[in-house]
Amino acid sequence: MKPITKLWLIGTSLITTACISPSNELSEGFCTDTNWLNQGEQVALKGQSVRVVNKYRKTCKGAISEDDLYSFQDGYLKGIIQYCSEVKGYELGRRGDDFNDVCPDELANNFTRGYNHGKTLYNREMTNLERMKRDQLRIIESQQSSSDSTYGQQTP
Repeated sequence: MKPITKLWLIGTSLITTACISPSNELSEGFCTDTNWLNQGEQVALKGQSVRVVNKYRKTCKGAISEDDLYSFQDGYLKGIIQYCSEVKGYELGRRGDDFNDVCPDELANNFTRGYNHGKTLYNREMTNLERMKRDQLRIIESQQSSSDSTYGQQTP
């Protein structure tokens, strides 16, 4: 089976079986005015699960048609392919962002490789910054201690 077909089947099964309760109120008109293809793509590009569509379904109480769901799924597929790239993984890791495990198996290896490389560099940088911060604190404490002992001495 082709990877894209497999992704589409995964998305279809997730959309029809998953259930998430709404966490945020959606704007008035969202259910009827949304471009579901774009919405699906934007959800994926943010690294969110395809299951977020179930929040929309629950909130919109039947206002989302089957065609809307397929459009959402098509947009999500387009966006998740972009999101799950090695470059995007690297960018997220380099910023120290959390790892969102939303990439399908066919795309996960490259994304994870990029993320791990970026995260390693991020962690190394944070370790160096912490070391520099500790060194600066020691210097400040040393200067304060030196100035306190000098201040306490009286000249005859």
